[in-house]
Amino acid sequence: MNLIETEENYLFNAKMLLTVLLKEHFKKRKNQITPFEQIKLTKLIDRMIEGEIDYLHDDPDCYFELYNQDHLNN
Repeated sequence: MNLIETEENYLFNAKMLLTVLLKEHFKKRKNQITPFEQIKLTKLIDRMIEGEIDYLHDDPDCYFELYNQDHLNN
């Protein structure tokens, strides 16, 4: 697996984790977030991760320079 695929996999896993955590939070009784806000937050996470994936593919050198390739070794 190359660096771009590794990072894309990481971003996909991050998206899944954030989605699960949001859904768990939405189920709590003391949750003050409206159904509209729940949808909006979920779509925001989707757009943010998709934006990162697009940036990764459009300019991988700048992407890895920004985030520093060292994090891929962890």
